[in-house]
Amino acid sequence: MKVDSKKKKNTLGLNSNNLLVGSVGWLLPIKGPMVLLKAMGHIWLNHGNVELVFVGKGELEEELKKEALHMGVSEKVKFLGWRDDIDEIMPIFDIFVLPSLNEGMGRVLVEAMASERPIVASCTGGIPDLIKDEENGLLVPPGDDRALADAILRLIKYPQAAKAMGQNGKAFCQRFSVESMIEKIDALYTRLLPKSCIKINEKLK
Repeated sequence: MKVDSKKKKNTLGLNSNNLLVGSVGWLLPIKGPMVLLKAMGHIWLNHGNVELVFVGKGELEEELKKEALHMGVSEKVKFLGWRDDIDEIMPIFDIFVLPSLNEGMGRVLVEAMASERPIVASCTGGIPDLIKDEENGLLVPPGDDRALADAILRLIKYPQAAKAMGQNGKAFCQRFSVESMIEKIDALYTRLLPKSCIKINEKLK
């Protein structure tokens, strides 16, 4: 889906000239949004043309807004709440970040890869199964705002490398398409079910 980035940014009240660092998910402690905000504090020291976008809601929203105000960066942090147009928002991010302190599969990472976004994510839970460090993104220790900032800064500093990671992610996520998943399930059933059951099934067809 082709998205007019400038038009979409304007619709959301974002500066079309700024770089966007985005995160999608619950604003809960386990998801690490405060770690991301603190990481951005390091980045804003030298890169004022970067906005942080949170898509989602949760118990930390007000605390995040207060912290942004305390840091003097409220105008650089946007809270979009829950949206039903993630497929249009994801492509306008220059960098997607998943700063979770713990995570299962991290399905949102597949959405980010499908949108060809370079990714920075925590090396925890099932995330390393999706993000291969230095290939389709960068992995950092969970809860480490300095390491998170360094990884984001690296993608800002080397846009060609970031673009290549996004392209690698786009190719990698094809294995999670509906067609691919059906093929894998079919192969699994074929391998596990007794041959007699398969023959009966073929006769029923």
